[in-house]
Amino acid sequence: WTEYINGLEFDSENRLIQLIKMYNEGNGLAFSGKKQLELLLTLLGWLLTSSSRWLRDTTAKAMVEIIKNNFFMSEILLKKFEMVNDPYVIQRLYGIVWGACVKRKDKNKIVFESLATYIYNHVFQSEFVYPDILMRDYARLTMGRFLYEFPEEESHYLRSLIEPPYVSKKIPKIDEQGYLDNSYGSGLYQIIHSMKFEGMGMYGDFGRYTFQSALRDFEVDHKQIFNYAIYFIINDLGYDDELFGDYDNSLGGYNYNRHTTAKVEKKKKKYQWISMYN
Repeated sequence: WTEYINGLEFDSENRLIQLIKMYNEGNGLAFSGKKQLELLLTLLGWLLTSSSRWLRDTTAKAMVEIIKNNFFMSEILLKKFEMVNDPYVIQRLYGIVWGACVKRKDKNKIVFESLATYIYNHVFQSEFVYPDILMRDYARLTMGRFLYEFPEEESHYLRSLIEPPYVSKKIPKIDEQGYLDNSYGSGLYQIIHSMKFEGMGMYGDFGRYTFQSALRDFEVDHKQIFNYAIYFIINDLGYDDELFGDYDNSLGGYNYNRHTTAKVEKKKKKYQWISMYN
């Protein structure tokens, strides 16, 4: 699915792309009912699996424009996707809900309170808060906005649960896997090379300028973090050369550098982002 939708933005005749652009620009179609609205948002929600930066961002903006006028759909959408195991989808959906929250036209307290209660129960009262640093922040911001607008409801929620630090599983210590020494297929080789930190031989751009840079304010063992990140990509997320190696290689490297954001990223980069936010 993701390989199919990646690059759709280059087809100006594609009806889905035309629809996304239309909503992104503040226009839209009349809906015949709530179910039609739900189905459209469900379809757009699945586009969030994409490793195309343009497609994810533009789809997200379009969904904000739809939901700000139909804010009751926020809770419906989060519940519909709550068991999806792709953190790219969960993370961005909570970002969309936060965006719609501050732009919403409907100031109905009941709708907002129901959403806040769902987020509080599902996210912050869980045994472990969902392990994605951006998703957590979007959820926190949405709760904070609700309590800002309706301070009389403060007593129903524990601020200590909403604000970090959150209950999380410890980052496991993984036995040395020899990721810097072993030979891997092209996809995994590129992941490891791209994620290498400074001090690990020839560093990778993502490893040094993005991942390692984000860790500088934390007292952690960088080698241990690198080791676990690669382990997580292979064993938890399930990156597999047989599934994605040919696709990643087919994209080539002609439009890839750390300063370019409007691009179709390789599948491996999606896995790198998920691992870092985890």
